Amino acid sequence: MKVNGKLPLNVKFLIEGEEEVGGATIAKYVAEQGAKLKADVALVSDTNMYAPNLPTLNIGLRGLVYMEVEATGPSRDLHSGGYGGAAPNAVFGRILTHGNDICLMLNASVNSYRRLDPHFEAPNQIKASATDRGSMVRIPIGNEKSSRVEVRSVAPDANPYMVLLSVFRTGLDGDISNVDNLRGADRYLPDNIYDALTNFRNAEWTTKLLGADVKGRYADLKQASADRCARLLGTVVKVPEVQYHHEVYNQYLWNQF
Repeated sequence: MKVNGKLPLNVKFLIEGEEEVGGATIAKYVAEQGAKLKADVALVSDTNMYAPNLPTLNIGLRGLVYMEVEATGPSRDLHSGGYGGAAPNAVFGRILTHGNDICLMLNASVNSYRRLDPHFEAPNQIKASATDRGSMVRIPIGNEKSSRVEVRSVAPDANPYMVLLSVFRTGLDGDISNVDNLRGADRYLPDNIYDALTNFRNAEWTTKLLGADVKGRYADLKQASADRCARLLGTVVKVPEVQYHHEVYNQYLWNQF
């Protein structure tokens, strides 16, 4: 366009502004205006980026997995007061305690750790906050009757079943760390899959979570996937390697830029 003054093809834009209220109008419009919207290629721009200044090429959309779980506990934080360890801690305390242990289950691919790069504003800090976008756990401002807990360090390509198991089971049955100021301590998730693998293998909690056999097989599969990434294979991945796994395929695409 910069050279010729125009594009060599026709481009149509369809902008939908009702995403947060159900989007009923767009379904009706698309059904009625099929001829006007006809195109050879459709590009959806409502997709993710791993981090600011790090574009992401999406090669498949799997939809949304959403679930709401209610957990009952004290109306305020009692753990650091006169109640001591006798009072049950909130769900987020257990998730923060085991953040490094379960990181591989939440970020299972080589490319997941591009998003946890410490140089970007990424949810790679093992702490909880109502406003800090770098926190692993976000707790929006609520009241003494209810509050929402968001685990933000989950990769877009994570296995949803693995995520649900690790987050819910950890939040309900995990241990509580003796780390001072657990909610705001200066701790970080790994920025590469090899450190995540080491944490996962060495953690007693992941053995309780999955059992020794499943844990070992899962770690071996992720180790094999990591060892076949482009960083170890060279700057350009060969065709047979591209076909091996979509993680390698993503890495192959990045190497072409």
